Amino acid sequence: MRVLIHGLLISAGVLLGAPWGWAQAPHGVLGLPVADERSVPKNQREIQRVGLIETAVLAQPDEKVKKQVDLLQKQIETQQKMIDLLADHIKKQPLIGSPVEKLQQQVTTIDARSKQAAQRDQDLSQAVDNLAEHLDAESRNGPRLPSTLKEFFLPSRPNQTPLSIYGTLVAGHELFPSQKGAGRFVFDGFETVFLLQLNDRILLEAQLEYGLEEIELGYAQMDYIVNDWLTVVAGRYLTPVGFFNERLHAAWINKLPDFPLMQRQVSPGDSSLNGLQLRGAKYLFGSPVKMEYALFVANGLGLPGENELTALANLNELKETTRLGNDAIASGGRVGFWIPELGFNVGASALFNRAYRSDAGPFITLWGIDAGFHKGNWDIRFEYANMFQKSPGLPVEAAEGGEEGAAPADPLRIRRRGFYAQVAYRPYDAPSRILSNTEVVFRYSRARFGGFDQSALEIHEFASPVDAPVDRDQYTFGLNYYFAPSLVVKFAYEINQERGINLRDNVFLTQLAWGF
Repeated sequence: MRVLIHGLLISAGVLLGAPWGWAQAPHGVLGLPVADERSVPKNQREIQRVGLIETAVLAQPDEKVKKQVDLLQKQIETQQKMIDLLADHIKKQPLIGSPVEKLQQQVTTIDARSKQAAQRDQDLSQAVDNLAEHLDAESRNGPRLPSTLKEFFLPSRPNQTPLSIYGTLVAGHELFPSQKGAGRFVFDGFETVFLLQLNDRILLEAQLEYGLEEIELGYAQMDYIVNDWLTVVAGRYLTPVGFFNERLHAAWINKLPDFPLMQRQVSPGDSSLNGLQLRGAKYLFGSPVKMEYALFVANGLGLPGENELTALANLNELKETTRLGNDAIASGGRVGFWIPELGFNVGASALFNRAYRSDAGPFITLWGIDAGFHKGNWDIRFEYANMFQKSPGLPVEAAEGGEEGAAPADPLRIRRRGFYAQVAYRPYDAPSRILSNTEVVFRYSRARFGGFDQSALEIHEFASPVDAPVDRDQYTFGLNYYFAPSLVVKFAYEINQERGINLRDNVFLTQLAWGF
């Protein structure tokens, strides 16, 4: 401040025509003596100098100089006010290093950080808004992808999915000790199952059976899933009669190398039908009991090519007629109840076969029940079937001339009844790996037939003596070893006791089954 005032005084000196060093001289203006500056206080020195200037000005009669002095006086007053304000401001400022100064610095820092946080919150809010808009745009319009790739993100899914191929390989050996060691190696076939899922609702499934001489279609069906408890099936499907045909007939699942007697000549459940099917499952009223059902309508069983007793009594030949269109219709289904927590299930089945003409096919009524228990190391199965078959009568010889007449005799009525009970035990928790992979099985099967002369059958026409529809009791003892969950080798000895006829058909069976 002192420098500023000194500058103003110098300016005043210049205006008065004094030389540059006038303010520095030991004497005042016009030769007036001035007191020593070091012995006079600062404010008094300034007042003294202003007074000297006024005295010098008064000594000048020039009016112009007087106006300049007045202007200079106002400037000095203004500068003094600024000096006073600056001094007050300096007094209010805290000392360097004092707590007040540190507190002010902290307040300034916090204020700066709060501004940064507010800016950051604003940026984050804008980013969230942009992300929400982006997700909303993708949910409405889908991702920005080429049209060929964008199909995979459609709610309906694309009609292009990987094709899954599964299958079964089965081979074995049969030995009949009572027939002088007669035996044979058996190649039961190589099967492939093709699975294709078009979308969440449409599934395709087909099975091809490759034999030594031909390739056959086991089943080929399309499934349309309507909702969680209803599926519509169209095509050629496994007959939903009984439990064995749909769930246990696969060689690597079946506990023994062959099928029970009931599946061979009592129930046509071991077959496929061409038609339409409705099926599904649902837990009842929130309970642990699950109900499953399957209802079907399809082409029925026709008559074999040769209208003679062995062919009409052979259920396997009747089942083969469903591969081609015929003049019969079949309907029926199964209703079952499961308690998965207990591993228990029961079911009831029915099948009705009606021919459009009396000579076009058999009249068949079948009903059956099944039950099962599978939990821990135990697997227990039971199944019963009762079937009534009414076929056109066989041709008879004419009364005269010994010639064969066209008029048939009374219709052939065949009654078939049978069941099997099976118990299997596998110690999954055994400490030895060999024991945990070993399974023992016992099965008792029974079949009874009526309405025809069993001794008149041509046994050699059947694929095996065991397939002949004669009254018998069957005891099968089996031992299985699982190299993998779907790779098993089976050994079984089967005792067949016929009633009224001895076919000497006890058999030792070996089978290797691999499901892949």
